[in-house]
Amino acid sequence: MPGSEEPLWGKPDVPGPPTDMPPLAARWRRLLARIIDYVMIIGVPSNVVVWIYERTHPALSYMWSALLGVIFWLVYIGYDGYLLTTRGRTFGKQWMKIQVGMLHDGSLPAGWPGWLRAAAYGLPGVLAGAGWALWAINVLPAFVPSALGILWLINVLWLLWDKPYQQALHDKVAKTVVVSAQ
Repeated sequence: MPGSEEPLWGKPDVPGPPTDMPPLAARWRRLLARIIDYVMIIGVPSNVVVWIYERTHPALSYMWSALLGVIFWLVYIGYDGYLLTTRGRTFGKQWMKIQVGMLHDGSLPAGWPGWLRAAAYGLPGVLAGAGWALWAINVLPAFVPSALGILWLINVLWLLWDKPYQQALHDKVAKTVVVSAQ
């Protein structure tokens, strides 16, 4: 409103992150942690399931392959959400000596923030997989799941140019930050 002292967005008196926050996690550690988690939870299990399925059903359709991807992405969201809300780190993050904390005080992202972060990371993958399944039966044009895949890529690359906390979009949504764990 004109003449109002109240800012339209945000509050000027909201404190920043804690001054004793550990240093931000190196980007390469974040990348390796995600690769470790992905290979453990999606990569190896999905390849084993597909390998077994192809032995019994030689003509694995593209739609079933895409739906399998959806299932494994949902499992990944469960894995990520559960470990973030209970420990602040996944196994990959533990091995890379990094952890997720709340931006405002560095605490464990217990409850809603941890699950929101996991869903914001994995949901584009789930939707892209479902989109490819729908494309396989001629319900959606190919650009829809492709656009969802690009959205996922933008999400994870966002930390490369974000200042000052190197947050990916899923960090911003949940108000989290990834830091080194001593």
